[in-house]
Amino acid sequence: MIADGAGRAVAFALAPGQAHELPHAVPLLARLPDVPLRVVADRGYSSHAFRQHIWNSGARPAVPAKRNEAPVACPDWAYASRRLVENLWARLKEWRAVATRYEKTALTPELAVQDLDASLRFWCDLLGFTVAYDRPAARFAYLAQGGAQIMLCQRNGRWDTGVLERPYGRGVNFQIMVDRLAPILTGLDAARWPLFEEPSEVWYRTGPVECGQRECLVQDPDGYLVRLAENLGQRQPE
Repeated sequence: MIADGAGRAVAFALAPGQAHELPHAVPLLARLPDVPLRVVADRGYSSHAFRQHIWNSGARPAVPAKRNEAPVACPDWAYASRRLVENLWARLKEWRAVATRYEKTALTPELAVQDLDASLRFWCDLLGFTVAYDRPAARFAYLAQGGAQIMLCQRNGRWDTGVLERPYGRGVNFQIMVDRLAPILTGLDAARWPLFEEPSEVWYRTGPVECGQRECLVQDPDGYLVRLAENLGQRQPE
């Protein structure tokens, strides 16, 4: 969605929940009635090509770099106006099914984390999740990627049922289905993030058929075990 300087919606585009929003940014800019002074967007839209398109259109970009990228010029006073579109989304979220692209799942795990910022760098920058909403004062974020949803909350001692020692989440792993495993593996490798288990092709019996997936396992900053899996279809049991 794109909003004007008064925080009013100008245009929007619908995309699959697992798809990135960046390809829709340029067509949305084309729907503005005039060339704006600045185009403000969050780091999810960080792209040299997108910033250059903004410059070429006659506007100035205020799009911060991702945490694993070299810094770019993005004045704090200009980026602060992003709150206008955030406030717009907040109003729309009163109709959650429309505004947030997903319905809350019946089971959503909440992970206690030591450092929310470090966890967001892993889950968002490396695994591709987006922040559906957050509560900064409470150090809480609700993340979504396609049909997967997870909550992160920096430890405050409120719900500790015992002594927590790394790695957290012993005895459980969180399987997350992804469209393509390769780009995530490339990002993890670039960040020099170690894998707990290398990618492999596995087939699991599910009733009369076997379902295949290419999967790998990786630990988040607190040691929670995450199993990333790409669907390979079905076959008859051998």
